[in-house]
Amino acid sequence: MAVLAERLKLLRKEKNLSQKDLGEAFGIPRTSIANWESRGSDPELKTVIKIADFFNVSLDYLLGRSNIRNYKFTESLALTVANLTSNDPELERFFSIINERVELKLLVKQMKDMDSCTIMKWSKIISTVEEECSECLRTNSNVEFPEQRVHSSN
Repeated sequence: MAVLAERLKLLRKEKNLSQKDLGEAFGIPRTSIANWESRGSDPELKTVIKIADFFNVSLDYLLGRSNIRNYKFTESLALTVANLTSNDPELERFFSIINERVELKLLVKQMKDMDSCTIMKWSKIISTVEEECSECLRTNSNVEFPEQRVHSSN
């Protein structure tokens, strides 16, 4: 269970816990934690469940079956987004479009861990590309982009 070992170590370090600290939290020796993290052995299922509960992650995440740490958090986030956008039709439309388009979901997922400076740089790149595309359309009115074809066929 290589993923379990990697994620256990990651989660422990995110909480600034030593192997000894984590062992004490579970009432087990530090060497057990070290063995699990180095793939020398695997914890029992009941211990894996306790680990998931301790770090507030799903078993699927801990075992590498999903990259979603906590489904309850994801559902809660969806409700929060719905509440935030209910009074703003433009935001509601934006999140609706993201939900419908796989490539936009991927883009947002990739951006979630970026700092503000990096996001602003990407925003400038996108604006530059949009300007170039607009200029291209003005000079070559017969050029058609995929989104234009979708809208023109309706």
